[in-house]
Amino acid sequence: MEELKINGNNKGKFDYLSLSDIEMEAQSKAQEFDELAFPLFVFPASIRKLIEEAQEIVGFPKDFFAGGILAAASVAIGNSVQLRVRDTQIEAPVLYLALVGAPGINKTHPLNFAFKAILEKDKENYKKYIALLAAYKTEIQNNKKDKELIANEPKLSQFIASDITTEALINLHSINKRGICYFRDELLGWINDLNRYRKGSDEQMWLSNFSRQPIKYDRKTGENRHLQIHSPFISVVGTIQTEVIHNLSSGDKSHNGFLDRILFIFPQNVVKSTIFNNSKIQKHLIDNYSKIIEQLLNTPYLEGKNYLIFSKNTYKKTNSWYGEFSKKYNNLQDTDFRKNIIPKIETYTFRFAIILQMLHWADNPTMYSDKEVAEEVMQKAISLGKYFYHTAVAIREKINMPMSEAEEKKITVKQLKKHGFSLREIAEIFGVTHPTIKKWIET
Repeated sequence: MEELKINGNNKGKFDYLSLSDIEMEAQSKAQEFDELAFPLFVFPASIRKLIEEAQEIVGFPKDFFAGGILAAASVAIGNSVQLRVRDTQIEAPVLYLALVGAPGINKTHPLNFAFKAILEKDKENYKKYIALLAAYKTEIQNNKKDKELIANEPKLSQFIASDITTEALINLHSINKRGICYFRDELLGWINDLNRYRKGSDEQMWLSNFSRQPIKYDRKTGENRHLQIHSPFISVVGTIQTEVIHNLSSGDKSHNGFLDRILFIFPQNVVKSTIFNNSKIQKHLIDNYSKIIEQLLNTPYLEGKNYLIFSKNTYKKTNSWYGEFSKKYNNLQDTDFRKNIIPKIETYTFRFAIILQMLHWADNPTMYSDKEVAEEVMQKAISLGKYFYHTAVAIREKINMPMSEAEEKKITVKQLKKHGFSLREIAEIFGVTHPTIKKWIET
């Protein structure tokens, strides 16, 4: 760590001030002026450097890459480490995270990069599964009457799932009880799929999963008719275009707490890089990040036995923050939508503490513990909670703002185009020229 030597007292002794501490203090102050900018100072220095280089060299918007790393760490930890907030409250780092931005602004690539080590783990598990399945089929052919052998068919364990029914998702989670991630490039697909197969049930499952309520799934026929997951862990991550953000509040989602459970990465004034750079990110930064995620993935999963607690100083910090946050809640009118957001951000702040503590521990196990949340880490979790509170408010305000007729037309046109209508057919529907429709789609 770089250090700056300064004169400490009149006796000629010297104190040391970390340049990293100066940087974090500066970024913390900057957050007060730009509430919708992701507070990068919450991460270890090596990860911050990776995020900076990824933006400069390959054009990853910092906020989107930071959100991807936060989500990847959530999944890598899963149920392996939980936080004992109090005797009646145990938290695990389940996140519902949406990266919000214009189409083509580079949301998906940083997300995939952040999850690379986990995706590689899934590939490795799949190869093992295929080999075991081939051996199993050979044994079945040679021992057709062996019922015990038939019952021991190998199962595929994986961390990432996408474009999957709720039933299949629960089945997948019953195999990997450590935890999984529902990964959708377009989160609007997740919203549209809710209740497609089981009216009312899917949405309720996601509401309960956030609170980590036990899942009980029963059906009349087929294999695995009765599935129970006592400590569910399903994180959700994906992207959504700014222009369709209104769809998130369809039905009862703006009233039943569904929308309030989603964290939003919502940077302002993001521009696409005008320079194509074929340089490479420093290998040691990529390797170090991969090593951190692998370290988290390798943390043993011992159900109900691995807990973080607050140190004495961290407890004081938490108590002070909790009091201030509760006062903000109490001062709001019951009809104020912010009153719905605050309790969810409170829960998330504890979950951020788990993620950040374990990230710092994996990056530097000699300085950070995997048993206690450090005071400075809790402060970072609080800062992260503050950021997500402001993005939630910004998204709510955007949703509540009525769309202009022009905006509604553009969204409808793009949906028609997506469903196979030609530009000329759309032009006839709206009674405008073909070039006008083309312009609406491009803007």
